[in-house]
Amino acid sequence: MSEQADVVLVLAPPFIPDEPHLGTALLASFLKANDFSVAIHDMSIQMFHAATPEQRRLWDRSAAVALQWQQRETIDTFLYEHRESLQAHLDQIMSLKPKVVGFSCHMTNSVLSMELAKIIREKYGHKVTLVAGGPAFFVNEAEQLPGGYELCMYGHPTHGKSALRQHMERWFANFDAIILDEGEAPLLELCKRVDDGDALDGLANSVRIQAPGQYAEFVRESPIRDLSKIPFPTFEELDLSLYTRQQLPVLFNRGCIKKCTCCTERYRWGNFRARKAEDILAELKHHHDVLGVTQFNACDMLLNANVRELTHLCSLIIEEGMQIGWGGNVVVRKEMNLQLLKMMRQAGCAWLIFGIESGSPRIVELIGKKFTLEEGERNLANCRRAGIRTYINIIIGFPGETEEDFLHTMNYVRRNRDNIDWIILMAMFELFHHTEVVLKPEQYDLAPETVEGLVENFGVVDWADKTGNTYEVCQYRFARMQHLLAEVGLPDPTMQGDDMRRSQVKEELKAHKSVRDLLSCALAIDTDLDTPLGEVMEDLIADPEERIRAGACRVLGMMEDRKALTVLMEALNDKSDWVKGEAAKALGRIADPAAIPFLGEVLMDGTYENLPPTLQRNLARLRRVRKIQDVIFEFEQKLGDEEGDQ
Repeated sequence: MSEQADVVLVLAPPFIPDEPHLGTALLASFLKANDFSVAIHDMSIQMFHAATPEQRRLWDRSAAVALQWQQRETIDTFLYEHRESLQAHLDQIMSLKPKVVGFSCHMTNSVLSMELAKIIREKYGHKVTLVAGGPAFFVNEAEQLPGGYELCMYGHPTHGKSALRQHMERWFANFDAIILDEGEAPLLELCKRVDDGDALDGLANSVRIQAPGQYAEFVRESPIRDLSKIPFPTFEELDLSLYTRQQLPVLFNRGCIKKCTCCTERYRWGNFRARKAEDILAELKHHHDVLGVTQFNACDMLLNANVRELTHLCSLIIEEGMQIGWGGNVVVRKEMNLQLLKMMRQAGCAWLIFGIESGSPRIVELIGKKFTLEEGERNLANCRRAGIRTYINIIIGFPGETEEDFLHTMNYVRRNRDNIDWIILMAMFELFHHTEVVLKPEQYDLAPETVEGLVENFGVVDWADKTGNTYEVCQYRFARMQHLLAEVGLPDPTMQGDDMRRSQVKEELKAHKSVRDLLSCALAIDTDLDTPLGEVMEDLIADPEERIRAGACRVLGMMEDRKALTVLMEALNDKSDWVKGEAAKALGRIADPAAIPFLGEVLMDGTYENLPPTLQRNLARLRRVRKIQDVIFEFEQKLGDEEGDQ
């Protein structure tokens, strides 16, 4: 972190440790382009690495853990147990003498961010302008409320009686402004006013609390239309080695072209805007050439919203000859034909997430998906033919869903099993503010008292409709879907801890063809694994599938894990020459003297006809040498560095 900064952007814990936060990095680049010095303080990733394995569970991305962070007990316990560390982080932030400190708030870290801002205000007074923003905030616009609107933080309004309401006005009072929706333009305007000593009155897309329950006039302005005016993030403010996946987030577009009746994202992002393919390529090339990153996570709502720009981007990547991998969310479209998907695969697209949501045509129409399930099946099948992994989302219990609708969904999963790698999200339906389902409940047969419950809650799961859907019915269907996934051999997306990580490792080993990516993907999954990754790999060496066994041997060798000697020596007797070869190379990398007798005995039996020629020559040489100890180091160098794929 630099010695001094005009602005410090803070990411409080917890936020997923996989990759750096894209929003703060974008804001930093935008402010820097306008002559402000900026530092990013990712408190979350630093505290994640300092946490115990048990404490790291609070960084889990599950919905249950996310809701924990909305509870006073969780916040109070965390504040007490980490009070010295938190204060040290805040003192480090303030040592930069910033004029503005901004907190990026999400569902998990919003409450803790509020508490940290309170600590800064109490210790440092009004020497600094405090601002918050991010997807945790939105406004309810209503004429009957003072000022015509109220500020909400993840569904907790200031005018309700929620458990957090009593704290909210006190929290908000610590901030000079809370920015809504996209932050670049309003944050830049705020920084300019602070720099010039001007008041913040009339600041667009921001909420300012003048007194308890009283807000300054809210002025909404459209976000930046031309995304070329927003420079891509360089992440130069961060230590990328801290993040558990060797990948970076990227945006192809902003907004969404769809109007799903249960989604809030269109409300948050406003009108859809596509980035130019040339701008995206420049960003990917910078990250690839300067930072050495080859894997990218597209954080768009739909990376295929503009098929023309997507096609152009793929052609540019192919022309550039960049060897990268990427993927993200997509919508089912007839334009996603085999020709385009093969082009995407050639350009590095490795995985796609389809929002199928239901196997019932009636429910898909109610959600507003605007595609047919037959088109969805064709998209999934074409992805498989193109070599792209496919993940799908499933919603159970959309209002009006009948038993027949649910059976259609189960049959859809069963019918398309061979073209589905993972149901990455399977959730019971929740009601959220600003969705059409909530705004027009009568069209979805919702009971009035259900919608009224939203006044007090972030989202409502325990709802009922006139067709007989209840929380208990949804739970029962959810359990049946879990049973189906086990029956057809798909991982259960609700698994936690080691069970989920084992499934992830297994799926990654199946999918990755590049030796270069194997270790990075495995180590990324190792982040909060209670059982060491090596032990997970040892389990997978006994897997029925040849590719899994071979991949597990390779990863153990790349890890140079001496604890794996026993299982690797056993793998030398595998029925597959491929697996035996990978086990031999792994032992060559590890080069532990304990493996020499076993390695020599097996290598000299002459059963390696199907191995690459270079490896065969090395093995033949070893068979001719009586004292294997004399050539073990040459064996390690020549076999351990062998990167040929089967």
